[in-house]
Amino acid sequence: MLSLALAAITIALPPAAPVQCTLSDARLQAVVREFHPDALQPAADGSTRIVGLVLDSACTVQRHAVTTWSGRTITVDTTLAEMFPDSRAAPFRHGGIALLDGTARGSTVVVWGVAPSPVK
Repeated sequence: MLSLALAAITIALPPAAPVQCTLSDARLQAVVREFHPDALQPAADGSTRIVGLVLDSACTVQRHAVTTWSGRTITVDTTLAEMFPDSRAAPFRHGGIALLDGTARGSTVVVWGVAPSPVK
């Protein structure tokens, strides 16, 4: 009589790669048009507007806001922390800053960050 012994085999798999959220200029414009369409029009006073976006790893917008540029240096973490002071999303896994409509006065800057975990 033949007897077979089966052993349990454990295979360690590398963790799944996180979804990389990348936004093209066209996608950024579409998101801004969806949430803040007025930010795509030149401001009457010539001011530069900042649209802030907090995204999850699937590129879904979790938070959004628009403000007027105050003249301070724009960085992803500090700008979004100022726009969303009640959010605990920073530091962001990655993000970016994009100028949507050229360098003329009245332009729109989009600052976006991908949160490392669900946004609170």
